[in-house]
Amino acid sequence: MTTTNFSQRRESVLNVFQKATAELNALNADIAKEIETNESTVATLQAQNKELQQLKTSNNKTISFFSKIFKA
Repeated sequence: MTTTNFSQRRESVLNVFQKATAELNALNADIAKEIETNESTVATLQAQNKELQQLKTSNNKTISFFSKIFKA
């Protein structure tokens, strides 16, 4: 009977381990999805920043051009 008790305890421990492993794998999958979403957001923001920087540079050139015209 003692052997059966140890076998049951062992099975219980293994079940807990299997459940924990499955939950950790699911958590890792969720984390991977979040990382993918974040990377997409970063790429979008970098593209927007590039466009805004180009617009800012263009505006500065226009300001410089106007300054030369009105000083003359």
